[in-house]
Amino acid sequence: MAKSARPSPLPFMASTRRAANAAVMAAIWVGSPSFAMAQSLFESVQAGLISSPSVEARRLQLAAQGERRIQAYALRRATIQGEASGGLSASKRNQQGFLGPTTVRNFQTAPAGVSLSVEQPIYTGGRYDAARILAEAQIRQAEAQLRSAELEVIQGIVIAWADVRRDLAIIETRRETINAFYELLQGAQERFRLGEATITQAAQAEARLSSERAALAVAQANLLSSLSNFERFTGTNGLKPSDQGILPELPESLETALDRAGNINPELISARLEEDIARARVREIEVDSNSRIALRATVSSDRDQGFQGSRNNNAQVEFRYTVPLWTGGAAPSRTREAVSLAGAARMRALDVDRLVKSRVTTAWGRQVSSRASIVASQQQVSAAKLALKGAQAEFLYGLGDQLNVLNQQTELASAQISLIQSERDELVAHFGVLIAIGSLDAASFDSRPQPSAFMQSSDPAIWEEPLIKVQKKLDQKTRQIERTRQRAVRRVLGPEE
Repeated sequence: MAKSARPSPLPFMASTRRAANAAVMAAIWVGSPSFAMAQSLFESVQAGLISSPSVEARRLQLAAQGERRIQAYALRRATIQGEASGGLSASKRNQQGFLGPTTVRNFQTAPAGVSLSVEQPIYTGGRYDAARILAEAQIRQAEAQLRSAELEVIQGIVIAWADVRRDLAIIETRRETINAFYELLQGAQERFRLGEATITQAAQAEARLSSERAALAVAQANLLSSLSNFERFTGTNGLKPSDQGILPELPESLETALDRAGNINPELISARLEEDIARARVREIEVDSNSRIALRATVSSDRDQGFQGSRNNNAQVEFRYTVPLWTGGAAPSRTREAVSLAGAARMRALDVDRLVKSRVTTAWGRQVSSRASIVASQQQVSAAKLALKGAQAEFLYGLGDQLNVLNQQTELASAQISLIQSERDELVAHFGVLIAIGSLDAASFDSRPQPSAFMQSSDPAIWEEPLIKVQKKLDQKTRQIERTRQRAVRRVLGPEE
C-alpha cells in the first residue's frame, strides 16, 4: 500500500525552495555599501591628516602665533611715518574806523605740507625681551596644540578604520553562517518531505536562519555607521581596508611609557607652557612701568601757511626719554593678578600630569588584555571548529541530532566574531598607548608641511643693526637702570600702592 503524503502543518513549510533561496540572498546583499577604494591604515591616516579641518585650523593658529615673534622684534626696530596735507584757506581782515568796519585785505591760499619722521628705540626698558620670551612660549604652545589635534585625528582614523575592517569581517562571517543554516534548513525540509525528520527540526533550522539574518542586518547597519565615522575624519567614503602595515613599536614597559609621556606628551607640554606664558605676562606687566629712550628725526616742508607764497622747511633730531611716574596703584595690582594666574596655571599643569599618567596606564592595561583576548579567542575558534566537525559527523552517522549541529554552528560564529573584535581591540589599544604617550604626530605619517609654512622671518634693515647693538648693551643693564630710577621716584612720590 502506497504511503500517503504528510500535510504541511506550518505555513513556512509550504514555501518553495526557490522562494526561500531568494529571501536569503536578499537578506545577504541588501544594504551592502559600495566601496570606492582600498586603503592601508597608513594611507588612511595620511589622507586624513592632510584634509582634516581641525588640524588645518591649528596650523593656521600656529602661523598666527609665529607673527608674535616678528611683533616682538619690531619693538627694537625703527618706525617710519609720513604725513601729507593740503587744502584751501580763505580769510577776511577787517578794520574798525569812524565810519564803521572796513575790509582791509582778503586772503585766499592753498596750504600744503609734507613731513617724514623716523623713530628708533634706543632703550626699551626690557619690553623687547619680555615680548620675545612671551612670543616664544606662545609659539611652542601652539606647536603642542597642533600635535594634540593631530593625535586626536589619528586616534579617530585608527578607530574608524579598524571598525570598518571589523564590520566587514563580521558581515562575511554572518553570510557564511547563513549559508550553513540555509543548507541545514534545506536538508531538514527535504527529510521532512520524505518523512525522515520531524517538523521540530525544520523549525529549529528556520529559527536559527532568521536570527542570523537579523544579526546580518545589524552588522550592515554598523558598517554604515563606521563608514560615516571614517568619512568624518578623512573626508573620503567607500573605504575598503587593506593591509594594516607594520605597527610602530611600543615601549618596553609601563614605566618607560610613563617616563616618555612625561617628556613628550603634547597636552602636558601645552599645560606646562601655559605656566611659562603666565610668568612671561608677569614680566611684561612689570617692564611696562620701566622708562624708555628713543631717537626721533623729523623732516617737514610747508607752503602757503598763513599767507600766499610762504615756505617753511624744517629738520630736527631729538632724544625722547619717557618714564611712568604714577599709575594710582594699577601696575602693582596687575602684577599681583598675573602672579595669581601663573600659580593657577601651575596647578592645572599638575592636574594634567596626573591625567596623562592615568591615560597611559589605562591604555597599557587595555593593550595587554587585548593581546590575551586574541590568544583565548583563537583557541576558542579552533575548539569550535573541531566541535562542529564532530557534531556534523555524529549527525551524519545517526549518533547525534540536528540541534547539536545548529548549536555548534552558532558557537563557531560567536567565536569567530569574538576573535574579530579582539583583533580590532588590539589594534586600537596598540595605537591607544602611543597616542596616550604622545609619540605620534603628522610627521610620523609624512603629512606635516615644512616649518617655513608656519614661521615667517623678518630681518632688520642694514642701517638698523648698529642701533640694535646699542639696545642689546643697554637692555643687559635694564634692571640696574630701573632700580636706580625707581629709588629716585619713591624718594619724591613715595611707594605706589
